[in-house]
Amino acid sequence: MRLNTPILATLFILLTCNPACNGGGGDVDAPDPAEVCPTVCQKEDDCDVLGTATYEECLAECLDFGDNMLDGYLEALAICTEEKTCAELTGGVTSQGACYQENVDLCTTNTDDYVEAACLVELACDGNDDPTTQELDTCMERMHGDGNILICFEPAVIAELKTCVESANGCHPNPIPTCVQDIVGLELGSSGN
Repeated sequence: MRLNTPILATLFILLTCNPACNGGGGDVDAPDPAEVCPTVCQKEDDCDVLGTATYEECLAECLDFGDNMLDGYLEALAICTEEKTCAELTGGVTSQGACYQENVDLCTTNTDDYVEAACLVELACDGNDDPTTQELDTCMERMHGDGNILICFEPAVIAELKTCVESANGCHPNPIPTCVQDIVGLELGSSGN
């Protein structure tokens, strides 16, 4: 799965700490997306990483998924973002961004069950109701290889996402991006479907 460019940008400079989380005991709670998303999106705009998205679109997406991410990852992203220049942020180590790459080890949610469920739905929608182990493994490897940012989200959110995908009725619209948008708050790009 590939994320749209504005989401990629948001993920690697997500939730820049505001003055409230710079003072001492900021470890108690994760930064509040309602407080920090405007700052994040303004920085994205200033650093020219929004692509074709507007500030308003960035803000809406950031608010949608900000509360669903792992707190430790958000905190690390905030610190990373503060330390990076625009050139470093836009230079991107990977398609997920420099701060994602530097902090991905904090993303500990096991998404294998969700990815398997999504692959079964994707293959069924392509007319393959009984995939071989190899076909399923290939799909799962592709989904993980495309940048499994979902590992950075809360386990309960991923469990809800899996349930959504498994209970989907039909293939139009594609239930995978629909569930991801509705449950996680991310807009997925084209995944080849």
